Amino acid sequence: MNEKSGGGGVGTDAAPSSQRSRLWRATIGCVLAAALVLAVATRLSLRDFPDSLDTLTGAAVKSQVLARDGTRLSYTLENAWNTTDAVPLAAVPPLLQTAFIVAEDQHFYEHHGVDWPARCAALWLDVRAGAALRGASSITEQTVRMIHPRPRNLWSRWVEGFEAARLDARLSKTQILEFYLNQVPYAERRRGVVQAARFYFDRGLDTLSPGEQLALAVLVRSPAGMDLRHNAPRARRALEQLGDRLQQRGELTAAQRSQIQSVPWILNDSQAALEASHFVSHALNVSRAGSVTSAGSAPSAESVTPSGSITPAGSVTSAGSPTSAGSAPSAGTVAPGGSVTSGGSVPSAGSVAAQVRTTLDPHVQLTAQNILDGALRDLAKRHVRDGAVLVIDHRRNEILGWVVGRARPARAAAGTPTHAAIDLATHTTADAAVTGYDTVLTPRQPGSTMKPLLYALALERGWTAATLIDDTELSESIGGGQHTFHNYSHRHYGPLRLREALGNSLNIPAVKTLKFVGGDAFMERLHAVGITSLANHPEFYGDGLALGNGEVSLYEMAQAYTVLARAGRYRPLTLLANDPAPRPEVSVFTPAVATLVGNILADPEARMLEFGRGLQFPVETAIKTGTSTDYRDAWAIAFDYQHTIAVWMGNLDGSAMDGVTGAVGPAMVLRSLFSEINRNQDTRPLELSQDLVLATICRHDGRLADDTCESTTEWFVPGTLPLPTSVPTAAAAPQYRLLQPTAGLQVAHDPRIPAEFEALPMQIAAVPGFHRADWYVDGKLAASTTDTHYPWPLQRGVHSVKALVWTETAAGAQATEDIRFYVR
Repeated sequence: MNEKSGGGGVGTDAAPSSQRSRLWRATIGCVLAAALVLAVATRLSLRDFPDSLDTLTGAAVKSQVLARDGTRLSYTLENAWNTTDAVPLAAVPPLLQTAFIVAEDQHFYEHHGVDWPARCAALWLDVRAGAALRGASSITEQTVRMIHPRPRNLWSRWVEGFEAARLDARLSKTQILEFYLNQVPYAERRRGVVQAARFYFDRGLDTLSPGEQLALAVLVRSPAGMDLRHNAPRARRALEQLGDRLQQRGELTAAQRSQIQSVPWILNDSQAALEASHFVSHALNVSRAGSVTSAGSAPSAESVTPSGSITPAGSVTSAGSPTSAGSAPSAGTVAPGGSVTSGGSVPSAGSVAAQVRTTLDPHVQLTAQNILDGALRDLAKRHVRDGAVLVIDHRRNEILGWVVGRARPARAAAGTPTHAAIDLATHTTADAAVTGYDTVLTPRQPGSTMKPLLYALALERGWTAATLIDDTELSESIGGGQHTFHNYSHRHYGPLRLREALGNSLNIPAVKTLKFVGGDAFMERLHAVGITSLANHPEFYGDGLALGNGEVSLYEMAQAYTVLARAGRYRPLTLLANDPAPRPEVSVFTPAVATLVGNILADPEARMLEFGRGLQFPVETAIKTGTSTDYRDAWAIAFDYQHTIAVWMGNLDGSAMDGVTGAVGPAMVLRSLFSEINRNQDTRPLELSQDLVLATICRHDGRLADDTCESTTEWFVPGTLPLPTSVPTAAAAPQYRLLQPTAGLQVAHDPRIPAEFEALPMQIAAVPGFHRADWYVDGKLAASTTDTHYPWPLQRGVHSVKALVWTETAAGAQATEDIRFYVR
């Protein structure tokens, strides 16, 4: 029985041994298979690295905009990498480098991408705590994570270890650390120690204190959890621990350690703001355009298409030129063009430069902003909410200031901004869509600021500054109705010299001047000086073209005045420093004509009738104001020997101001701004062409002076000097004509007035030696009057009227034109 038992026992032991052998083989096979799968999966998950990490950051999505002195006007957060503030490792303070290595990877220079002892220690600590307390990622692994972002899980950590080893084998420690310090992420989407130093402390790396350098090192572990503004105690504890470790290693002296403990952080909480967001938005669009249009300008954003729809900011027009962000809906607003990268090269259309250096002067911008904001606050009680200022150095045709203003409530004026601004401390800027329309590019009616360009053309066509223009009552037919022109003061001065007509900004002489030069010729000249928003036929605007009834932008008007300031030479404006784009200079007016207009606009005596002793400047300055109908727009544009400045005030919703004219609001801004810009400068008078001829003339009739008249001096374009006995009168309208009714006039009965009391006031133009007028209505004598008016009793139907005018000087009656009109 024992033998059987023994035999059976041997057989029983053999079976389990065979099973264990098969089990081991299966286990090993599974392990090998799993290892193979793991190896394959790992290999497939690995991503390659470029030969140089610089190629990763080469393409910018959005440029950083700089002022002419390098001041940051924008701080873009749209780029995937820090493309604007990368520095070589040698520019990073040694203490800051050491602080990062001690805080993040103390064996950085010893391992080959992964600090395996530190990782195992961190894993053991996590297991004991039952939670993920430490990651122990080396600087190389963190760099891998920046280059190849993945979900934060165990598999990602596994793959990152292999990639870190590969990166360490490909690049030097210096290259890896330099990339890491330039691209490590911080709060508010900042990248790199340069951006972090500016964001938190408004300091450069070379001016950071030891405590500030340590703060930058500890913040990368948890930028939000250790936020210096909102969670300072936690950040302070981490900094103290890092300070202890650095002192133990001999990297910090006892004095430095004591200073870190005792000196508090001085965070960047400055409220000083340089508001240039609209300029920044436009500069970015111009830079993206990559070229200058034929006129040196590009249409502004949100322009109205022929169908009447509004194109969004940043879209491309049919001509292919980019629109400018933030401008108000308009029909063809003009904006400047051209582009340049930080290195001075021109990117191809559609490309993006890392930095765009502009011509903006921060001092001029901030000065203009403060002056405009103050004026808007003072005029808020007179229903003035919006404004704009454009400052130009017309010697170089560079834009120095581009200010968009909006009146703020009292609480906001005390320090709570109601619109986005560029904070000098954080260097951030809001999008133009938030800050509203760009009033520099918004089309508005320029009023009388259009007149100097009109008179310049008249001077070129043969008139002189002594030419007499009759400032008397004037009515013109408008469609089926009638419009009577008035001067601002509703006064008429009779015959005036052109100098006085322009200086006093009289409307009726301007309308007569337009008739002399012709609407087509004037429109052509406006286009030549860069005013292209006036795209309709001159008949669309009528005689109101002389008075600024067409809508144009402040930018266009300012550019047009630079032509006068530059002795008649037009050159497109630029807002880009060292702009290499071609900007050809074209002669639009002769130097004699352009400088003569400037001389008139700078003459205080020429504007005495309407403006008195106002509009005085410490430096000889040519100034012109303008006010549109019902006080909806107030303008003032001026230039001295170097600067051209344009100011607009009004309300973008189209509502009227409370009696604010160009001489009341914008002119005061101009005077203050010119005073500040010219402070402590060597100034000089306006340029006056050497071709002009000075002559003594009679003050009241413009002929060359003799002993019988009160005299004054006047400048003349060569070849236009009047003869001693001639009176330089303007080309007058026909002497015998009807002022009312006008051809095609449509008159309607007023049901509130009894029919027997209704009358149409007919009127003829005044003529010298007037004696009597015989009024013929429908071919029959209706009345004879001894004055130039006749109240004709109103009758329904189609009628015609003419008058026979008798004078004391003419042998017989002179007939006016037969006028046809309608009464309904």
